[in-house]
Amino acid sequence: MTELISHLMDQPIANVIALVGLFCLFLAAVGKISGKIEPDARGRILSGVLGLILLTLGLVMHSSKDASAAKQVVPPVAADTTKTAVVPISGTCAAGYVWRLVVPDDHVCVTRETRDQVESDNKLAPARVKNGGDYGADTCVMGFVWREAVQQDHVCVPPETREKARNDNALSATRIAQ
Repeated sequence: MTELISHLMDQPIANVIALVGLFCLFLAAVGKISGKIEPDARGRILSGVLGLILLTLGLVMHSSKDASAAKQVVPPVAADTTKTAVVPISGTCAAGYVWRLVVPDDHVCVTRETRDQVESDNKLAPARVKNGGDYGADTCVMGFVWREAVQQDHVCVPPETREKARNDNALSATRIAQ
């Protein structure tokens, strides 16, 4: 039970409100939960109304957060290249490649599709963090990890995107225009 409560505390408030709304609707429909909760007809009606209000509020809050996260641009973090192989600038990228630009001086050459994905991940970043946890404000929600294209890159992405960034770093020297 303690683990369930702890997990609920890590969830966005919109999700918790929607979940409580669903519970109230369930209570209104069923009317009795194993002898412990037994609302009368008036209680069931109030539970149904409250459930609809909470569910609607939770969904509206969730969708407005998604919309604002999609519009918000996350400023890039300062690059620390002491541990990450980053190609020094020597002209431009080979044909078919562009600079990744995870941070302003990130000149790893990647496909345009990868660059677009970087921009998309940066815009979605606020919706992918818990804002508290083992790694503080940079703690990713379940299913996401830090991209780590450069050492201080803590944008939360799917694991395959982090692996792609590592591969792009390893191949960067082969993608410079000669």
